[in-house]
Amino acid sequence: DNPGVATVGTGSNAGLITGVADGSTTVTATYGGRTAQVSVTVPAATASTRKSTRT
Repeated sequence: DNPGVATVGTGSNAGLITGVADGSTTVTATYGGRTAQVSVTVPAATASTRKSTRT
């Protein structure tokens, strides 16, 4: 529905939903004449810290 929010993988990542921006969208899948939908909400990214250690 909105590839600016989430994409669905193909090939070896078939069916994997990946968030690409904050927002909401609906993912629709069709197989064997049947259709299913799922709502996906991607929250806004938050700042995180990463601890680095030197050895």
